[in-house]
Amino acid sequence: MTCKGNTNVNPGFEGVYVMNAVFSKGGIATEVADPSRVFDAPTTNVIQVDMRPQRFDEAWGTMMTADNALIDFSAYIFLKVAKGQSHVLVSEFGGSLGEAWKVNLEKQFRVIVRRQCQLYRMTTLITGVKSKKGTSKTTQGAPAATGEKSVVEEELPVTGVSILEIMGTEVRRQMLEYIKDKKIPVEIVDVKMSKATPNGKVIEEMGNTLAQQQRRKTQAERKLAEDARKAAEDSRAIADKAYQTQMGITAEQYIALERINTLKEVAHDLKDRPNVTLVLSLGGGSKLPLTIPVVKAPNQLPAN
Repeated sequence: MTCKGNTNVNPGFEGVYVMNAVFSKGGIATEVADPSRVFDAPTTNVIQVDMRPQRFDEAWGTMMTADNALIDFSAYIFLKVAKGQSHVLVSEFGGSLGEAWKVNLEKQFRVIVRRQCQLYRMTTLITGVKSKKGTSKTTQGAPAATGEKSVVEEELPVTGVSILEIMGTEVRRQMLEYIKDKKIPVEIVDVKMSKATPNGKVIEEMGNTLAQQQRRKTQAERKLAEDARKAAEDSRAIADKAYQTQMGITAEQYIALERINTLKEVAHDLKDRPNVTLVLSLGGGSKLPLTIPVVKAPNQLPAN
């Protein structure tokens, strides 16, 4: 925002003097004005620089993890212009925080976040699991280009801190180093990592895997039931054979005995039903019909 003449600097902004080349070489002054300053110089313009924190979001559709899985991931960073340094932003970094982000910071932020994601497995980034107490250990896993090592999530240090918080802290540290090295007049207010979600293809493969696991489980349970039934039948056959041997009867006699026992059970179940006829098969095509009588209580019997 450029102002000229009798103009106030808006709240939340700093004014940067830009002198026209009339009686001097002109250019941007090193002195800045806060919202209480008023300008009344016809040879001087004032560029108002927004000093309020601004949020910059970044998203990745195909982020690679330490176990070579694809995830969707997002992160954001809050930045603000360093107080009293707005003239540096105007003279060297495009004149606004948004321009400085686009040209000087966005690419580095994406590189740092991507490298952090490559340190962890997919399940860790999706669940955001908390680190466990113990000694920090690392294993080779991240791409060689990063020069870093992948962290085994089961053995992370610092109890009670989530993986995303650890990542955010490290991204902030590396971004601060980069900003200091490049002398960019901005400050980091906050950095946040969002939970990852499986990539669409990964979700499809996970669904296929779960279906296969369920099929294997069903088949295993069916086999257990069949094995149990076979074991029961084998045990009964052994018991039947032992009974025949002990009683000294043939297989045909044993079958006839089992038929009689079955009819006996049926007759017992039908004893309370009146006038039921039970037909016994005697073999050779002959049958014997038996009518089960009604059993009356003693007080219902006829008097002599």
